[in-house]
Amino acid sequence: MVLQLKASRLAQQKCRRLYRIIDNRFKMFRWHEALPLSTMWRMDPGMETFDIDANQGARSSDQVHDALADGITTGVLEPGQRIVETNLARKFGVSQAPVREALRRLESAGMVPRLERRGSSRHAYEVRSALEPLAAQANCRNRTDADLKELQRILTEMTKAAEADNLKALIDLDMAFHRHLWEASGKRILQMTWPIIETSLRSFTLVSNRQYFNALSEIVASHVPLLEAVRQRDTDLAARLFQEHSVAVWEAFENAEP
Repeated sequence: MVLQLKASRLAQQKCRRLYRIIDNRFKMFRWHEALPLSTMWRMDPGMETFDIDANQGARSSDQVHDALADGITTGVLEPGQRIVETNLARKFGVSQAPVREALRRLESAGMVPRLERRGSSRHAYEVRSALEPLAAQANCRNRTDADLKELQRILTEMTKAAEADNLKALIDLDMAFHRHLWEASGKRILQMTWPIIETSLRSFTLVSNRQYFNALSEIVASHVPLLEAVRQRDTDLAARLFQEHSVAVWEAFENAEP
C-alpha cells in the first residue's frame, strides 16, 4: 500500500510538471503568434543608447524591462510603434527569453499592450458589427430605466477619463458601455458572446484610439448618439448607429497607409 501511494504521488508530480511545461510552451506560442501585429511599440534609433549586458544572466530581463520602460516614459518610444521580439533581443545582445519576460511584465503593467493577430482582430470586429445591431435593438425593446441610467453613468465617467487624458480608464469604460448594452439585451447568446470578443477589441482599441482620434473627447462624443437612440427606443436608428460605430475604427485601420 505504501509503495502504491508513493507511486501514485510520483505520477501526480510528473503530471503536474508536464502540465506546467505544456502550459509554458502554449503561452510562448501565443506570444509569438501575436507578434505580427502584437505590441504597440517598435524599435527606435534612440534605443541604440540602451546598454544591456548579455552576461548578466537572470538580471537581463530586469535590465531590458527598465530600458524599455524608460524609453516609453521619456518618449523615445512613441504610442503606435511596434516591438519585434527578435529585433529587441538582437539590439540588447540577449536571448529572446529575457525580452519575452520583460514584455510580459510591461504588458501586465499596461505599458505595452498586446494585439491579437490581425485576423483575430478582424474576426472580432466582424462578429461585433453583425451582432451589436441586434443587441442594440433588443436593448431598445427590453431595457429598464436602471439600464439607461447605468449607460448614462458610464458615459459621464468616460467624459471624466477623457478630460484627464486617461486612455486606460476610458477604454475600460468604453468596454463597460458596450458590455452593458449586450448584457441588458436579454438575449443569452449575445450575453455569452461579448466576453469572447472583448479581449481582442480591448487590445486593438488601446492602440487605435490614439491613432485614429485627434482627442479622447471624440471617443466620448461618438457614444452620445448611441445612448440617445437607446433612450428613444428607436430600434432602426440604434441598429444603424451601433453598426456604423462598430466598424468605423477598423475601417480606418484597413485604409491607413501601411
